[in-house]
Amino acid sequence: MNILKKHGLKETKTRIEILELLEKETLLNAEQIFERLQDSKVKISSIYRNLATFTDENILIRTVGLDNISYYQLNTDDHVHQIVCEECGKVDIVDHGPLMEIERDIEEKTGFTITSHSFEFSGLCEECAKHNHK
Repeated sequence: MNILKKHGLKETKTRIEILELLEKETLLNAEQIFERLQDSKVKISSIYRNLATFTDENILIRTVGLDNISYYQLNTDDHVHQIVCEECGKVDIVDHGPLMEIERDIEEKTGFTITSHSFEFSGLCEECAKHNHK
C-alpha cells in the first residue's frame, strides 16, 4: 500500500488488512477490528500495536467516545463523527455539517496539526425514543 511506503512503514499482512478494513468501514475500535479480521488469525496485541503506530504516523485519527473507547478512522477529508444512543448503545455516523470547517479553521489559526479530538453526540435513537414515549 502506498500509504505505508509513504510513511516508511513495512508492508505486513496485518497492516494491510487493518487499513483495507478502515477504508470500507469507519470509526471502528480495536475489538471490532479484531472481530472482523478473525479469519486472518490476527492477534489483538498486533492490532493495538499497529493502531498506535498508525496514529503516531497520522495515518489514522483516534477518537475517544463517551464510552471511553478509542475509535479509529483513516485520516482523510472524509473524517466523520458519531452519535450514540444513551439507552441501547446504537452508533450512527455523522458525516455532514460544518465540523470539518471548524477543524481546518482551528488548524489555520493555531498552527497546530490536529491529529486527534473527541467530539461525539449522544441522545436517544428513533426506536428508544419511541419506547420512552409510550
